[in-house]
Amino acid sequence: MSHSSSGAILVTTVDRGAALLPALARLQPGLQWQLYTSVAPAVFKACGGGFDTVVVDGDHAGDGFEQWLLQIARCVPSTRLLVLARDPRDARHAAVAACGWLRLVGSGTLQDALGAPA
Repeated sequence: MSHSSSGAILVTTVDRGAALLPALARLQPGLQWQLYTSVAPAVFKACGGGFDTVVVDGDHAGDGFEQWLLQIARCVPSTRLLVLARDPRDARHAAVAACGWLRLVGSGTLQDALGAPA
């Protein structure tokens, strides 16, 4: 599927964002990444459209954050939703792993999940 959107959102802490954003920019140089430290404002922004990808740091997001992401899936179903976890097998990620409409990925497989550069 080809996306015409040029924006992307990363939801994580400022420190982890500072480390991840350069790597994400290299993986997807055609996307302009925006950093959010909370899920709710990122969801409101994403629901406005214009975003190819939303990556949420599942280790940082609070319990039940996947319900917020459901709003993106409803409003802009073409937006790719990824949840990043240092250890996707950790029990605290069970609810996200059970969501058939979200993709839970480990830090080592983020490049595969994002695919070839845009």
